[in-house]
Amino acid sequence: HEQFVLHYQPIVRLRDRVVIGHEALLRWQHPRRGLLSPADFLDVVLDSEYESPITDWVLAQACFDASKMPAGSRRVTVNVSSVQVGRRDLPHVVGRCLNESRLDPGELVLELTEDRLLSRPDGAELLANLHSLGVYLAIDDFGTGYAGLGYLQRFPSIDVVKLDRSFVQSLGHDAISENIIRSMVELARSSGLQLVAEGVETEEQAALLAELGVPHAQGYLFGRPAPALEAPPSDSVGA
Repeated sequence: HEQFVLHYQPIVRLRDRVVIGHEALLRWQHPRRGLLSPADFLDVVLDSEYESPITDWVLAQACFDASKMPAGSRRVTVNVSSVQVGRRDLPHVVGRCLNESRLDPGELVLELTEDRLLSRPDGAELLANLHSLGVYLAIDDFGTGYAGLGYLQRFPSIDVVKLDRSFVQSLGHDAISENIIRSMVELARSSGLQLVAEGVETEEQAALLAELGVPHAQGYLFGRPAPALEAPPSDSVGA
């Protein structure tokens, strides 16, 4: 019924707050209940017959929307579950979305959102097949749960790590979190990984992250998720 919509949260370069891309976030514009977040419906979608067609739609729509963004801010991050990564036709779907939208492969980031990929003996091969398209691969919530050093060792195709918000929220009153972030910055630099801090909500957090050398960030401080036409311009973002 065309009730799904995508909202976009900006990802900024911390040193000058320029928007370099956006994360696509699924919403359901329900005719009676209003705008619903994934927490209200995602459990019904995952592992169901609806997951693949919804994933295909999100990829196509995100690529199309990103292609209309200003130059320099077209990179778009799309969340993809391990079940979807396991689809043998996913590289074809991604390639078709890129071709139809004319989005450069390097402007699409596929963000892995679950740990079941670790249990698949063909996990590294599946990610390598996607990576061969020229897209970037990211892991979410880095530093907690499954998203740790072992994940990077097992899957060398990973390009981007997203620093878990729990470390960001502890900045300024927890020396251990600061030391962990400093170590992650050094790890990212030495391994050629891109690092993005999630959940930045205050100027103090942004300043400390920049001081520690974190290059990119997203969070409410820089913008809440909004429809594509309301996304911030690429030359600045509100503080």
